[in-house]
Amino acid sequence: MKILCVHQGAELYGSDRSFALSVETLRDKYPEATLVVIIPNEGELIPYLEPFVNEIIIQDVGAIQRSDFKLPFSTLIRLCKSSYLAWKRIKHFDVVYMNTIVVFAFMIASIFSTKTIIHHIREIPSKTESYIFSLLFRLNKSFLIFNSQYTKNSFSFLKQGSNNVVLNGVQAFESEEKIKNQSTFNILLIGRINAWKGQTLAIKAIELLASKYPQIRLRIVGSAAEGQEFYVENMLTCIKQLELSKYIEYVSFQNDPKEHFYWSTISVVPSTKPEPFGRVAIESLALGRPVIASNHGGLIEIIKADIGGYLFNAGDENDLAIKISLLIDDEELLRKKSVEAKDCFEKNFSEKVYKKNFNFTFNQILKNNNL
Repeated sequence: MKILCVHQGAELYGSDRSFALSVETLRDKYPEATLVVIIPNEGELIPYLEPFVNEIIIQDVGAIQRSDFKLPFSTLIRLCKSSYLAWKRIKHFDVVYMNTIVVFAFMIASIFSTKTIIHHIREIPSKTESYIFSLLFRLNKSFLIFNSQYTKNSFSFLKQGSNNVVLNGVQAFESEEKIKNQSTFNILLIGRINAWKGQTLAIKAIELLASKYPQIRLRIVGSAAEGQEFYVENMLTCIKQLELSKYIEYVSFQNDPKEHFYWSTISVVPSTKPEPFGRVAIESLALGRPVIASNHGGLIEIIKADIGGYLFNAGDENDLAIKISLLIDDEELLRKKSVEAKDCFEKNFSEKVYKKNFNFTFNQILKNNNL
């Protein structure tokens, strides 16, 4: 069997790491298969893929950003070329596994293919985008895998009964480390610096807490997308204007965030728009770090019934501050939430659980297609 795996990037953000784990899972399940990966550029992801694949091909996958519509003619020409090249690739494989809906050229090319198409969806579309992608999925007869029930529900124009949800999983940390009795209460926020990941909201929550809890510390880790560096500048200006430099530090994106999780007492995921899932939350749970997250999107499928952390009213810095203060004030509660966090990870989001669920879903699709 020949399996083609297509992904939209080569960094080491959440979707990239999830793609690498899916490729590793496919190799474990189908050790004799020819496994080929296509990504659009060189990057840090490649060493994570190399042990499990026969070949890595660098090729335009037809990723389109909103800014591309400013040059519609050149974008259309590029998309036509990349779709034709994608079609030429697809015809040599039995199964095509596409990760994220950004690989637009391969989505279009697969319409003209009789191969088994499996699409792993990790994004929440707008209403218009939902119409467009739902139509494409129907045309190419894709079998769909969603990373959360919320993501699945956002495609309201699909026949929901035939689709599968496989919640993300991550590897456990190499060494265990309990929350230390330390002089500071360390809050970690990891994510892309943009308009909706909630960095400014977290900064405002720290402003509310700093006078009462001088031991509080917030570490923001991440970088802005190319061309959006102003988000970082605005964030740093906000910290300075609120005179919070003593309490808040900023670290640009790093490939391996382990040291930050080890440093942390808890993590926050204060996204102001719904997350499709919330990988950072389960990475925090993996080390037994409680999570305080916005109560919308895929995050509500991770933190349930206040087990392993708390949900707060999305966009409400006052409620976020209140939830943080609960864990600062009560060391016994903090320890309890830490134990819950680790247990929640092991039962629901470990690498073992993900591989089992992904294997089952993938294998069922192949059986339905007599592969």
